[in-house]
Amino acid sequence: MKNKFYTFEGPEGSGKTTIIKKVAEKLLADDIEVITTREPGGVKKAEEIRDFIMKYDHDKISEAFLYSTARRIHIEEKIIPALERGGLILCDRFVDSSLAYQGYANANGEDEVLYDNIKLINKIATTINDKEIKPSKTFYFDIDPVVSLKRIKKDSDREVNRFDLKELSYHQKVCEGYKKIIASDNERFIIIDATKSVDEITKEVYEYIKE
Repeated sequence: MKNKFYTFEGPEGSGKTTIIKKVAEKLLADDIEVITTREPGGVKKAEEIRDFIMKYDHDKISEAFLYSTARRIHIEEKIIPALERGGLILCDRFVDSSLAYQGYANANGEDEVLYDNIKLINKIATTINDKEIKPSKTFYFDIDPVVSLKRIKKDSDREVNRFDLKELSYHQKVCEGYKKIIASDNERFIIIDATKSVDEITKEVYEYIKE
């Protein structure tokens, strides 16, 4: 199974969802099979879990299990079949989001046991037939949450979720969580300056994947 699995990470309003769509359009124009998907979600059952997650507040542990359950379903029903076909996958969020949000920000960066447990939960969820499904590369959209939250307020077309409405301090903790993850696995990450224009970022990501 050749790994052509790219994930996109970043705080709310960083622009990754827009870039995924535009990069996919360019790849499709090159006659490259590309599958775009997202987490939580991507398939019907996982999207139903997403709706439940977004509608209600949950305690830290319940939320972590909900995300990992949706992820397991998504991997089994969409990601593995796409990889087996040789398709190229662009996925909006994956395990890193669970670590940054549920493992770090939800605990205010002060609970290493929770962080390690969420890491373990997701290792179990992403292991199918003794093979752990991991992205080949991850694009991290780096932006100050002060700037990204202003973007959200200006974007009338954006679907606002309950995470968008959290305090600035929460979003700052999310970014701290990502920095911790990147420091532990920096060869996998490609850091994107998310303050650049949409066209500039699209070109940068597209050219990297093409190479």
